Amino acid sequence: MEQNIPNKIKAIFFDANGVIYYRARSHFHYNKFLDNQHISISPKDIIHQTVTHVFNDAMIGRVTKKELFSCILRAHGIKGQELIKMGYEALLQDECNIVLYDGVVETLEKLKKLRYRIGIITDTISATEEKLRWFKSKGLTIEWDAFSNSAETDVRKPHATAYQSALSQAGVSAEESIFVGHTAVELEGARAIGMTTVAFCPDPGARATYHCAHFTELLKMPFIRQDTSS
Repeated sequence: MEQNIPNKIKAIFFDANGVIYYRARSHFHYNKFLDNQHISISPKDIIHQTVTHVFNDAMIGRVTKKELFSCILRAHGIKGQELIKMGYEALLQDECNIVLYDGVVETLEKLKKLRYRIGIITDTISATEEKLRWFKSKGLTIEWDAFSNSAETDVRKPHATAYQSALSQAGVSAEESIFVGHTAVELEGARAIGMTTVAFCPDPGARATYHCAHFTELLKMPFIRQDTSS
């Protein structure tokens, strides 16, 4: 159900994984590495059963990504300097093996042309510089006005600080901003501080002011100003 949205929205913020990009072959390289070592336990099982607390700590910067990966390798029984190096490289390859959703590049470039401030609010184990390299490698080269990274802010969504960090960087208020997400909890966190929400291919039960199934549909949302340059 649509609400009355201010016609002077100044900034649009996005979750990263699940909104800007996805991983089509999650754990592909590490699974291949495990197969070569005749280890059948999946990485996801290891993370959930053995290293969940370490993963959560990595998401808020309490441990490094290298420490997390070392924990995963130990949980799989990987020993020896050479094998540890190979496993670590496989995990790194999987981490940066992203696919942008259709329409992301052209939509964000159009939004920048319309003079919106654009930012990311992400829960991640990776540094901002790394994510920017991933984006650029896929042709997403816009200048970001804000980048709120849980590994650097020490908090995850839906904590208010995750959103407020991005708002501060972009120099806007929550009421002047849109948050595009896909999980119920991150959308609720944005709504709780006064941001207007858009659910993109959302998880079941996720609530938002607006919904879109294709990234380019953002350009047709009622809060988007029209291009009057032509």
